[in-house]
Amino acid sequence: MKNLSVVALFALLSQSFAKEGSGTFSEEFGHVEPSCVGKKITKRVTLDDLIQEQKNDGDNNKPTVSVECGCRATVEQGKTYNLPNGLIVYGELKFKDSKKSKNETMIVAPYILVRGHLQAGTLEKPFLSKLRFVLTEFPKDNKNEKRTLKVKELSKNPYFAGETMDFGDKAFVVYGGTISLTGPSEGKKKSLLHWQKL
Repeated sequence: MKNLSVVALFALLSQSFAKEGSGTFSEEFGHVEPSCVGKKITKRVTLDDLIQEQKNDGDNNKPTVSVECGCRATVEQGKTYNLPNGLIVYGELKFKDSKKSKNETMIVAPYILVRGHLQAGTLEKPFLSKLRFVLTEFPKDNKNEKRTLKVKELSKNPYFAGETMDFGDKAFVVYGGTISLTGPSEGKKKSLLHWQKL
C-alpha cells in the first residue's frame, strides 16, 4: 500500500477550476465560500467529546460526525478515530501536536469534507507528530450498493452547474473551506503527514 505526502497532495488544491475572468474565484476560498463566514468560535471541545455528544443526541442514524459552525474541535494526539459514516467540518478542527510522542494520530473514514477549517501545523509552526488519514469505503447494506459523497452544489461558477456535486468515494474534499497541513521541511526531516486509500 503506497503512502503519499499530504503536503504534496494538497499543494494541488491551490489551483482553481474557476473560469478565467468570471469573477467567481476568491484567492482565499476558491469558488465556494466557507459555511461559517463571520461566525465566531463559541464552543470548544475535543473530538472525543463531540463524538460522544452526538451519540447522546439519540440519533443513531446520523450520517456523519459533524463539527458545526461556531465550534472548534481538538483532536487528541496519538489516538485513532474510526468514523464509519464520515466527517464534516463546518467550524474548525485542529490536531494537537507533540514532537516527543511516537504515537500516530489516525482518522479513519469513508470521506472527510472540509467546509470550514482543518489544521495540523502552519508554516510558522509545522506539525511534528505522526498523522494519517485513512479513507475507506462507505458502509454497505448490500453487496451491490455503491455510495458516494454527494454535496449540494454551492458554486456560482458555471463549470460547476448542477444540483449536487458527486465527489465519489474515499474522498478528502475541501469545498469552500481551508486547510493547513504542514509538516517539517523534507530537507530537514521527512514529513510525517500521510494519506492512504484502502
